[in-house]
Amino acid sequence: MGSKLHISIILPVFNEEQNLPKLLDDIKDFFSNHEYSYQVVAVNDGSFDNTTVVLNSLSQDLPIKVIEHATNLGYSQSIRSGLKYLDSSDLVLIMDADNQFHIESLDQLTPYISSFDIVVGERVKRKDSQSRILLGKIWSLLGRIFLKTKLKDLNCGFKLFSVEILQSLQLDTIGPGINLEIFSDPIVRNSRIKMVPISHYSRAYGVETGAQFHTIRASMVDFYIVMKKRWFK
Repeated sequence: MGSKLHISIILPVFNEEQNLPKLLDDIKDFFSNHEYSYQVVAVNDGSFDNTTVVLNSLSQDLPIKVIEHATNLGYSQSIRSGLKYLDSSDLVLIMDADNQFHIESLDQLTPYISSFDIVVGERVKRKDSQSRILLGKIWSLLGRIFLKTKLKDLNCGFKLFSVEILQSLQLDTIGPGINLEIFSDPIVRNSRIKMVPISHYSRAYGVETGAQFHTIRASMVDFYIVMKKRWFK
């Protein structure tokens, strides 16, 4: 890696018009006080609020690429779309766009990236509904039991990767299961992974979808896809 790291931030976005101004302002302020170069890759996943207008307006003030999905394709597809626009990145931060994570937590991850291939956040005192917390624990447990993943908080939306790791993966999930697919991949399981406790914050605007029926159903489809891929080649 060069002396000045270039970081791409992939933001999957769905109906986050009220959260985006603070999030992108915080990102701009953070990087103005650090020696990294950066770009934001915002993937608007078929939002039907004013997300498109907000992204286009804010893109005048910071290095951002806006990728538009005409319809809602899901979290995994959003990540996969964002991975096509990494430029000359050294590192990739995959970050949720709901302001439940703060960009300042990146300072807790970057000290480890010279010794590890992936540095992942683990939410401390997770600020979600009890049903979503329970589902998250079950999902992480299924990953550890059936697919040999290592993470206790598999779906934490704040993860830092070396670009070489992500570019080496063949990703096929279509719903919310991309973390299961990534961290069950033999390349990733044999890589150096560091888990770091980070703060988690309550959602101020918008609606969480992680515990909704359609999300759970899509997760089960992805679980089947990953199980078939890992066990029944």
